[in-house]
Amino acid sequence: MWAWRDLSWPIVGIFFWWLAGRSFEALLFSRHKILLPKIRLWEVMVSLPALAFGGIWAVVLGIGQCARTEFPLWLIPAVFGSLWLVLGASTSLAYFVQWRLRRRLASSTLEQPGILTSTS
Repeated sequence: MWAWRDLSWPIVGIFFWWLAGRSFEALLFSRHKILLPKIRLWEVMVSLPALAFGGIWAVVLGIGQCARTEFPLWLIPAVFGSLWLVLGASTSLAYFVQWRLRRRLASSTLEQPGILTSTS
């Protein structure tokens, strides 16, 4: 069982960190009105469980009094839950920011027909 975990969890982790990296890159590029890398809806759907998991861990361990008394190192999982919350929310935020930027660029293109954008 331990050997299986040692082999499978890094593969799952690489995929999750790849999604989080794409979302942070999309957020940084959107500040310069660049729509690359394009965050797709399936990436948001995959990151939503991480968002929910991190939110539950951060809230339950951060607010719950019973977790503090029964588990003396409650702050460590609460910090990790907050990290999952931020990483999961970054994909949803990047998708929303790109959606707004696409709408804004489309409306400015309609107003000024001479502008060319390469957002495909």
